[in-house]
Amino acid sequence: MEINSDWIQTIAIIFALFVTIVELKRTRTSNRVNTYNNIISMMNNLRNFRIIDPDLERALFAGRSTWTDAEIKTRVYAVELANIFEWVFLSRKVGLIEKRVWDEWILLWKTVILSDKSMTDLLADPTIYTFSRLEACDVVINISKNKKYIVPDPYIGLFKEIFYQK
Repeated sequence: MEINSDWIQTIAIIFALFVTIVELKRTRTSNRVNTYNNIISMMNNLRNFRIIDPDLERALFAGRSTWTDAEIKTRVYAVELANIFEWVFLSRKVGLIEKRVWDEWILLWKTVILSDKSMTDLLADPTIYTFSRLEACDVVINISKNKKYIVPDPYIGLFKEIFYQK
């Protein structure tokens, strides 16, 4: 049986095209997550002004005019933590961080960040999340209800990563 070189070239071209599409999609996804990271970083820089000067928080949010400095600082810090968790969640969802890193983050949240009831209550509030309010907050709520909760891996998989548009 003779193998036609035109077939081999065609298969090689199709394979190269597929690899190129995968890499372009991953680059686009990586750029999107990096954009989220930059936005979160900028927002957290602005939030730090509210931590340094709680009167700024009171001026921006009338409903917090009676809050103590400690209440404001705790809330703003919780928002920053929530945004970092969202970034990790979104990064894992699209495969930018390895499962091992995701598992370490979950362990950190279970054993340290969500070990304090007041912080757990704050982080279970969906209004403090920015990009993945329901998904990331649901993970935190489930962990806070049951420290033995097995957090599902949010990675969508290569097929969905390539073809799924959101």
